[in-house]
Amino acid sequence: MSNDFRWIYEYGSFGTLLLCIFLVIFSFANSILMLRDLKAKWQQKTLWLLLSSSIFLLVLGLMMTLF
Repeated sequence: MSNDFRWIYEYGSFGTLLLCIFLVIFSFANSILMLRDLKAKWQQKTLWLLLSSSIFLLVLGLMMTLF
C-alpha cells in the first residue's frame, strides 16, 4: 500500500522545495519593488513592506542560526 503512494512523497517533497525557493525569491523581489515605490507614502506602506519581506527575513534568520 505504501509503495503505491511513494510518488506523492517524491514529487511532493521536490515541489515543496521549489515552492519555498520561489517564495523567498518573490518575497525579496517584491520588497525591493516596494522600497523603490515607497518614496511618497512610506507610513502607509510600512506594514505591507514588513509582510512582504517576512518570508525572506525568516529564511535569512534561519540560515544565520544554522551557520
